[in-house]
Amino acid sequence: MPNSTEVLVGGSKIRLKSWKGDYLHRPDSDQGVTSWHTGIGNEWTVEAIDDGKIQLKSWKGDYLHRPDSAQGVTSWNTGIGNTWTAEAIDGGKIQLKSWKGDYLHRPDSAQGVTSWHTGVGNEWTIEIISLPEPPGGVEITELVHHGKVKRSQSDEYVQITNNGSVSVDLSGWQVKSASGGSQKKQVFTFPDGTTIAAGQNLRVYTNEVHPETGGFSFGSSTAIWNDQGDEGQLLDATGKVVSSWTYDAE
Repeated sequence: MPNSTEVLVGGSKIRLKSWKGDYLHRPDSDQGVTSWHTGIGNEWTVEAIDDGKIQLKSWKGDYLHRPDSAQGVTSWNTGIGNTWTAEAIDGGKIQLKSWKGDYLHRPDSAQGVTSWHTGVGNEWTIEIISLPEPPGGVEITELVHHGKVKRSQSDEYVQITNNGSVSVDLSGWQVKSASGGSQKKQVFTFPDGTTIAAGQNLRVYTNEVHPETGGFSFGSSTAIWNDQGDEGQLLDATGKVVSSWTYDAE
């Protein structure tokens, strides 16, 4: 399962539940941000930007905003105040750190939303309304399951191809064996910051490193893929299988 910040990918629609049990809310009033239990105003769309920061877009089309005023939280269309850094904390909760260094805060006052450095009011629980569909075109296009290197078969590999028209962030995506994926050695996770450009091929070798195809390896001293037949799977960061490659015994 993804952790509390991994679901904050571009295109996710979420609610943020406060410690008081209500939700971060964008009402119909000008630039309003408050807290409330129900309604479309509780829905926020995540937009990912550089350096691991996010923007939260309201149903009105503007963004959660930390202005330069003391403890201010409002909504606005542009500006540095629209950027927030998500920090995972215990219990699956997050804190949202503003550009000013303080945090989105739900105080004890009725329907309050402000910013503050410390306290339980800085803790928010993510409730997922919807996640974006995985980018199209990224799939397994080759699986060499019987290598030429004796015994270790270190030259086995799975090839991933981006047949789409845009780059795709593969951070947290996995390649695994369907039959042996419960074994740690048969699961490979792409590290943070991994991208695959349109038209690019990446390979994950059993125990070889080839920089020209990404330099990825399971790092296994023994063969990964079952010569009696198996299924290679490609999973996105939410754990959903987006592509597979099945082969029979030789």
